[in-house]
Order: sequence, then structure tokens, then C-alpha cells
Amino acid sequence: MRAALPNDHKLVVDLLARAFQDNPSVNAVIGDGPLKWKRIDAIMDYAFKMSHLFGRVYLSDDRKACALTLYPHQQKTSLQSLWLLVQLVSRIGISTALRVMKRDKPMQKIKPLEDMVYLAFIGVDPGAQGKGIGGALLQKILADARKEHFPVYLETSVFSNTLFYQKYGFDIYAQLDLGYILYFLRRP
Repeated sequence: MRAALPNDHKLVVDLLARAFQDNPSVNAVIGDGPLKWKRIDAIMDYAFKMSHLFGRVYLSDDRKACALTLYPHQQKTSLQSLWLLVQLVSRIGISTALRVMKRDKPMQKIKPLEDMVYLAFIGVDPGAQGKGIGGALLQKILADARKEHFPVYLETSVFSNTLFYQKYGFDIYAQLDLGYILYFLRRP
């Protein structure tokens, strides 16, 4: 596993878009139809850039899996972060941006305010899933978080993913019904 470089940007965005194309939480925000791929690409592009600013971007050695982490306690509003947000809204549209904000409002009430590593996305190429790549990537993230003495938090809208994360010491600490169930997990 290694840190993704800026020239890995397109690869990471494409990997995440393919890995999350059928994700209930992502689809609830971006909708379906002809603009689906444009919107999912925009969201993953924004997440990649924010993780480069305020977290880490991991890439597996075989380039088939990636993860985006954030350190929310280190995030600061800057001209660069505001510009990224403006670019995102221009790419996904105001109605999609409003859906994101509406979805995020109840989520913010559940998320703790402590210093943490927030696992925003972890994705494996659909053709390479089930081969241990995602688990190896998650172990690297957990090892880095341990060195820094941070807990790791994430959400998933796929119940089978909760079973995967529980194998690595995560616990479900909350659930939220948004028309689908969003599971909140943490690993101390």
C-alpha cells in the first residue's frame, strides 16, 4: 500500500465511481439517469481533492483498491476548500447539492466531535473484490491511525459491509433511517 500521488487522481476517481455505482447512500444523493456518472465522478473528484488537503489517499500496490481518509479536526475553511465546493456544486447541480446538505444534517448530529480518522471512502475494483485487497488496505489505515492515537469512524449503507468492518474491530454505534439504513461505525 502506498500514498496516492496527484497523477493517480483519475485512477482513484474511476475506481471509487465503479465501486460505489450501486451504493444506496451515493445513489440517494446523485439520483439515476443520464447525469449519474457525471455526478458520481464529481463527488469522488471532490472527495479525492479534500482528502489530499485534509487527510490521506491510499492506493493498493496493484492499483485495484483505494481509500480516502480525512482528519475532520484539521479541516479549515480556506479559499482552496471553498473553490473545491463551488466546483462540486457547479458539476452536480444545486438540487443535488441540496439533497447532500439535507442528508448530511442529521448525520452531523450523530458524528462525534473528537479528533479522529474519518474513512470517507474505501473502494475495490468490482472485478477484484473478495481477494483481500480491501482488507489489506483497511489494515494499513488502522495501523496508521494507531500510530497517531486516533479512533477511526465511517458510515456505510450496505449491511454486509458492517460485517466486514466488524472483523477489523469496528462497532456499530448508531443507525439512521434515510429511506435506507445508514450504519455508523467506529474503531477505538
